[in-house]
Amino acid sequence: MPVIEQTATIQKPLFDVFRVATDFAQWSTWQNGVKNVALISGDPIRTGTMVSMERGSTFINADVTDYQRQKVLSLNGVWGRFRFTRHIEFGANGRETTIRDKMTVQTGFLWFWYNPILTARLNSQIKSDWANLKKQLESS
Repeated sequence: MPVIEQTATIQKPLFDVFRVATDFAQWSTWQNGVKNVALISGDPIRTGTMVSMERGSTFINADVTDYQRQKVLSLNGVWGRFRFTRHIEFGANGRETTIRDKMTVQTGFLWFWYNPILTARLNSQIKSDWANLKKQLESS
């Protein structure tokens, strides 16, 4: 079961970072390959909101399982054909925000040979996403 963990520090206040990072309508501006994002239910975002997204050729469907303003966003759903859990924590230190992102993907025993490829791909993708958000927010 691959576990992908990333940490990013953005030189902006927590309020600004959290607002953009949890606005699913803006995900296509800082996440490469995101074509469509739709909130199926629960707008504004809260625990129980259902999110559907197309990223490249992969469809992602998830439920928001935990949402605490300025603190946490947790998702649980299906990434392509694999179940996943993603927990993103936001912390403030003055005018700096630290993001801790942990994603666990359940590939099952038949896919054990796919784990290294999936882990490397998702790790690279998530790292790139947070770098893009950092660049976007720090340049404005």
